[in-house]
Amino acid sequence: MSWSFGTPILERAADPRAARSAVLVVLLAVLALVFPLAAPSFAINDDSQDTSGTSPLSRVGSVGLAGSDLVESSSATGGLGTLALASDVDRSDSVHGMLELQAISPMVVRPDDSVTVQVKITNTSKSTIKDASVSLELLTHRFTSRTGIAQWAVQGEQTSLPVTLVKKQEIADPIKAGESVTARIKFDASDLRLIGGVDGWGPRGISVKLGGEQKKKVNANLDVVRSYLLWYSAPADTEPSLNLATTALLTGPAVDPLEHASARATYLAATASDSRLQHVLSAVSGSKHVSLALDPALISGVSISATTPILEEDVPEVTSTPTAPAPGEDAVGPTGAGTEEPAVGATPTIPTGDSPATDPTPTLTPTAEADQFVPSFEQVQSEQWLSAFRSAAKGRELFALPSYDADWTTYSNSGTRVPEFRAREYKVLDGLDLSGSLAWPTSQSMSTRTVETALDSDRPWVIAEGDSAQPTTTLSYTPDAAYTVETKTGESRVLVSEPTLVSLIEDPGTNNPISARQRFIAELAMIARERPSDLRNIVIAMDRSWNPDPEVAKAQFGAIPALPWVTTTDIAAIAAGDAESTQTYTLPAVSMGLQALEPSVFNKLRSDLRKIEDLAGVVADPDALTSPFRSATRAATSVAWISDVTAHDRAVVNLESATQAALDGISVVTGSDINMISTGSEIPVTVQNDLNQDVTIQVRLRPNDVRLQAKDSPTLTIPSGGSESVRVPVTAVGSGNVVVAVEIRDAEGTYAATAGEFNVRVRADWENVGTGVVAALLALLLGGGIWRTVKRGRSERRTNPDDTAAAIAMVEAEAEGGPAADTDLRLTHPRYVADAHSAAKAQSPQSPTETSEKE
Repeated sequence: MSWSFGTPILERAADPRAARSAVLVVLLAVLALVFPLAAPSFAINDDSQDTSGTSPLSRVGSVGLAGSDLVESSSATGGLGTLALASDVDRSDSVHGMLELQAISPMVVRPDDSVTVQVKITNTSKSTIKDASVSLELLTHRFTSRTGIAQWAVQGEQTSLPVTLVKKQEIADPIKAGESVTARIKFDASDLRLIGGVDGWGPRGISVKLGGEQKKKVNANLDVVRSYLLWYSAPADTEPSLNLATTALLTGPAVDPLEHASARATYLAATASDSRLQHVLSAVSGSKHVSLALDPALISGVSISATTPILEEDVPEVTSTPTAPAPGEDAVGPTGAGTEEPAVGATPTIPTGDSPATDPTPTLTPTAEADQFVPSFEQVQSEQWLSAFRSAAKGRELFALPSYDADWTTYSNSGTRVPEFRAREYKVLDGLDLSGSLAWPTSQSMSTRTVETALDSDRPWVIAEGDSAQPTTTLSYTPDAAYTVETKTGESRVLVSEPTLVSLIEDPGTNNPISARQRFIAELAMIARERPSDLRNIVIAMDRSWNPDPEVAKAQFGAIPALPWVTTTDIAAIAAGDAESTQTYTLPAVSMGLQALEPSVFNKLRSDLRKIEDLAGVVADPDALTSPFRSATRAATSVAWISDVTAHDRAVVNLESATQAALDGISVVTGSDINMISTGSEIPVTVQNDLNQDVTIQVRLRPNDVRLQAKDSPTLTIPSGGSESVRVPVTAVGSGNVVVAVEIRDAEGTYAATAGEFNVRVRADWENVGTGVVAALLALLLGGGIWRTVKRGRSERRTNPDDTAAAIAMVEAEAEGGPAADTDLRLTHPRYVADAHSAAKAQSPQSPTETSEKE
């Protein structure tokens, strides 16, 4: 017969088979009381060494009120007594809330120790308790399984298991309603007569009962509280059988880095005095053996939010100095929070400066009151948290998670590597030794592909939470935490977190530090007792949602180094060791849970980011332009967004709008289409700069047709908010309509962006055709003149040599003033004589014969 975890035996009687089992348990318990050596075989073994008829424990006398075992009483309104805890929280784990376990000392009991059990009694009833007493009882048999330990804690007022009275203490004074007293029960461990040696040690069940008289009725079971006594009888030189590594996460809520005011408020709230992150830090601060895996963007964002003024206007507070991605790697990996959604038609804001989570060394924005910066109450609390973090981080193992605690499913399903951690990007982490070797996917993200992606991202160690790795066989003991997974690119070490130990820390079922501590170390002792001769590695990895009671967690973590069967170690030692689990596990091929981003959306964001990085080459401070988009793209993959889909969608839309606004920051001012009718010309281009930095660019025209060619790329500098015009020489080698894109390149000629495009109607042959037409017309006119002259022959009025000679003679005569001056030489000139003769002849009558011949 075995006990089911967390199910009280007495509650199983509802089922017929359970009822029969309960009866059997009762019979076995009776037999065990009659025959102490006849131990039941289901969960406990006989532990008594006393072979006499009467156990020494049953003869232990009671102690009166005057003894040193009782501390002064106090009323409910007057305090808890001198040994009461400072907290006002009710830490009672008893059945009726009257008993609070305050101390079991020493925590690990050895044979020669003197033991003290301290309880506080509070009368929560409405009547006085007279003749009160507290009794310490010990479970006669020792536990033989982890389920037996779990079962003991949930027993009710009565238990059917065999117990032995260790000591009874009577309280003489009545305990009035609402009054409290504190009592100590002291005894020597040797009086317990427990089995010693290497084989005898282990956890033992104990219970403290309150008895007394109320309303003239005596009740020996007014209340009962149960816990565990850790009996350790092994020799001092016994080697520990467990290597225990404990680790916790420091991850924050989802933020939209482009919304500075919202991100700041989120970071301040996340590190307030009563926040989850404050509880986590308080729980682990005093336990240097607890490793921390932190989100560097969280620490950076808190630092900036806590140390920069809160302005009325949301302006960038810092100047970024992150390292640019390596060649072939974009901001979210190598190649291969909710805010109001932007209104439709609104002009997106181009992010300036840096997001509140990239550069942890803020530069205050110059303001009139910058020198009088007074932090708010929330900022003071966050600064205190940062100070506590710096103190807690020193001297312990630290791991850096991907920025914003990236969702591994998003990266693995997209076939993308997770960005490498670069400590120099986060100055707030200076002086801390952080490793980037650990991947910590959620339980829903765990898969073979995730392990491969982690290894490809230079993170060969993977934490497997809870039930994310399913064992292939059932073992009777707790296997080693480390096992090797073969991937296509090599071997990865998966460290399986022990789920029961994690649950005892994350949800101990009590706010009493002593009860939680004893339950926790009893579980560890039982794990060691399973195979005491084999050294095994155990990993305890807290979940992302862990919100501890700091006092409870401190008690649990603080107990670990003092356990003689445990050696505290770190994650790196187990991951790099040679130990291999005897258990094999099954991982799904791909992650089946929710993911932060669908592959198509994620790939688009990565593509947009690469465009921003190309554009940054034209500004004086490229990081100031790219870092907000790099942070926002990484933040979009955060695990924290998975639980808030609506706000996540708004953040993605905000990022896409801001990206487009930045890409449109350098544009071409276009007018009507351009007509080009010559083979060579200059096209005027006006470039507008809407970025918040001056740009130095080369303007290159990129026609979509070879009929227009542009070889020169003039360089110009455009101030922020200004525009400049430039004339770009082009050559036309044909005719047609050509679309010309205006490429913006940096000063070295590297492509940065496409600023716009315009149309050019190229008519390069119009000039040649026009010239040809004019030439043809001229030739035609010349030819026509020549043809007319040839066809008509010489004209009678055309000048001949005789006319020329006569004219010359006349001029000479006139010049000399001789007779020729008064004589009309034309009358004696042969031409005029002939003309006169012809005219006379024409005027004379013609004969009929002449007329006929003429006709």
